[in-house]
Amino acid sequence: MIRTRRTAMLVPVLAAVLGLTSACTGGDDPEDPTGTSGTTEPPETSTSTEEETGQETEDEIPLGENYPAPADLARELPESIGSAQSESGQTFDLTAVHRLGEDRVVVSGVITLEDGSSDTVDPHEWREAGYPELSLARGFEFAPFSLTVEGDEATYLPVRAEDDACLCSVLRPGFQEGGAELAVMTVMSAPAEAESVNLEMPGFGDFADVPVSPMPDAASQAWGKREALVVRSATREGGTVTARVTVGMPDEASGYGYGVYNFGQEQLCFAGLNATGGTTLAGKPAAEGDACVRGMLPPAGEAVDLEVTMPDPGTDELVLLPWNGYPVSFEASGTAEQGSGDNLVDYTARTRTEGATVAQGEEMTVSLDTSVLFDFGESTLTSEAEETLSVAVEALQQQEQGRSLTIDGHTDTQGEEDFNMQLSIDRAEAVRDALADELGDGWSFTVNGYGEEQLLVEEQGTPEEVEEAQARNRRVEITIGG
Repeated sequence: MIRTRRTAMLVPVLAAVLGLTSACTGGDDPEDPTGTSGTTEPPETSTSTEEETGQETEDEIPLGENYPAPADLARELPESIGSAQSESGQTFDLTAVHRLGEDRVVVSGVITLEDGSSDTVDPHEWREAGYPELSLARGFEFAPFSLTVEGDEATYLPVRAEDDACLCSVLRPGFQEGGAELAVMTVMSAPAEAESVNLEMPGFGDFADVPVSPMPDAASQAWGKREALVVRSATREGGTVTARVTVGMPDEASGYGYGVYNFGQEQLCFAGLNATGGTTLAGKPAAEGDACVRGMLPPAGEAVDLEVTMPDPGTDELVLLPWNGYPVSFEASGTAEQGSGDNLVDYTARTRTEGATVAQGEEMTVSLDTSVLFDFGESTLTSEAEETLSVAVEALQQQEQGRSLTIDGHTDTQGEEDFNMQLSIDRAEAVRDALADELGDGWSFTVNGYGEEQLLVEEQGTPEEVEEAQARNRRVEITIGG
């Protein structure tokens, strides 16, 4: 029997899926690691019922087994609302900025590379300065934006977890062969009242007055450039979200081979989705062990059904964010209940103003750039430090988490280790004294100096990367407690 779908039952929540693995490594690449794609007209979608056609229902399609691609893998791409090009031959088409929560939005678009541009592609253009590229097993993060709002002095940054991971697309090695067109997304911090935003994309250009629109509802069709992911259903039970998805390509489309995804000839972890809502929490699938959902990217004209289980963020509304694709809200069956475990990740909103970066998640941290506060190798506050400290004071006074502060000083690895240790202590104490004067009575302080013992990033790579890493490592961090 040919397996096809009774499409009248499907919820058309659709997104591209290109970053299919997380924390997995593949075996040898097969012979044809790349491919090309032509423009095809979407095939007609059937609305016949099972009784009329004799087609199998969703439950009768085995998980993990390839079958002919169903008609609803046809794709209708969102229109570009702005385009920018880099010197290395990359084009970014912005397709939307959607409201994801009170303090965040998700930016979606498409990266396009011209044929033959692989030798000049610079993956560093996709990352936030000071955040190194990921290991080759995972690829490169796509988080190149900074966001501003008219009349607001703050610069809003990509949301990040405690381990510095962004909630963003991951582009795998080899994607640039064959003139790639990749759907990408980045979750950005943004103020709740913003109706439009400005996006700066270093190396590409700026996008001004981009409207912030609501998240597409379940009736929206958001397709990828080649491979497609269709969410068939989602259930919520006991703090978990289980999504059944179809991964595949239409009959007339040809996409990338397994090598682009670092796939070998074996099934690997499918972890291409995140479940989130209007809070800082996002649930991600397991990438190893018994909970890992395994599958392979089917060839053109075929599809495969998989189930993905993630911790529930516990919000009434549920949004599924593909690593590489277009996010769509989704009405799941069952009861919302916040999950638990290592795969429920807190992605904090981050803003930068006058050398002070504020990260607001389950707790608030203010990181002060010491190059603004102090001269090189010194611990006396400069005349320019007042503005940076005032940003910290304002952020601290707005919190309701308590009036106990921990102030930690850190340096880079330049200079002698003993000198750096004492310098970090002296700088932390200088910040404490200044804050005590501004905050007034009722605050308590704990001061620590760590020198170069707790680097945020390794100081290695190109001279530019080393300089960026050193700048991140030189800091005084203020954490508010109970």
